[in-house]
Amino acid sequence: MSRKIADEKVEALRKYSEEKVPDLVIIYKDEPLPDVWWLKLLFWLVAVVGFFSPAWETKWMSRVSNAIGTRYMVFPTREGYGDLSDWRTYTVYRHELVHLQDVRKYGIWFLLTYAILPLPVLLAGRAHWEYRAYAQNMLVRYEEFGEIPDSTLDWIGEHYWGTLYFWMWPFKKYVRKKLERLRQDIYDGKVQGYHPEVTWWKGDSSI
Repeated sequence: MSRKIADEKVEALRKYSEEKVPDLVIIYKDEPLPDVWWLKLLFWLVAVVGFFSPAWETKWMSRVSNAIGTRYMVFPTREGYGDLSDWRTYTVYRHELVHLQDVRKYGIWFLLTYAILPLPVLLAGRAHWEYRAYAQNMLVRYEEFGEIPDSTLDWIGEHYWGTLYFWMWPFKKYVRKKLERLRQDIYDGKVQGYHPEVTWWKGDSSI
């Protein structure tokens, strides 16, 4: 049985979400999409990629959640992600909520740097945006269990040098040091809350 988040924490997140993204719409990939043309186009493009890489499409549809546009939060299934008090769903919700807030704040700059700048692969701007969102995965792990184990850093790191995010920053030692520094900042209380200002690009003499 999955760990449950305390009711007061779930309610606090709901209230914060309603304040920051009042028009939030939650979508489940195994249910009909809203009648929004560009959403349907996006899922059609996923199917096109899936034609050449069925394993990638299967993973994207069944295991990956997404923030799309300024208000759509997309989960694989309602059965697996319909309960916000579930530890996994709560964590993913906080992760995707960061993306929605960043899209609202940075607009076209977010979209361009997430997709193609400075490069679509290897040195992708999405490394920065995902760093901000994965901070939530680490924060929830710390809040609930009092530690952030190396296995959590390993799991996050795989997203940086793996195929799912198209090799957005495949430099393992650099990624690991960034995640270790973020972990220490969380332990020290420097990074906390639902939307802390953390940046991938900030210079660090130790990295």
